[in-house]
Amino acid sequence: MEPDKLAAMSDAEIHTELVAVPGVGPSSAQMFMIRYLHRPDIFPAGDPGVRAALTELDGLDKRITPKAAEQRSDLWRPYRSYATSYLWGYIWERHHPAAG
Repeated sequence: MEPDKLAAMSDAEIHTELVAVPGVGPSSAQMFMIRYLHRPDIFPAGDPGVRAALTELDGLDKRITPKAAEQRSDLWRPYRSYATSYLWGYIWERHHPAAG
């Protein structure tokens, strides 16, 4: 997989390529696309941190499901990667307040 080729690929194509690498799962592939490829509309609905943040922010009693998180993310299209960064930051600060 050549880095120059990734830029020309769709999000779905990149995801397929990355998860084909042993040890790379969906969340890792999505994080890579957000952090290193700067793709603007990636939402890792299965990510535990994203789900924990949404659960807290929405005041839910039980952890939000990946399907419900995905539906919730529709509000932020086409910039779900930015929402994801804020959710990760929120949950990090809630559980590591001295680190900020």
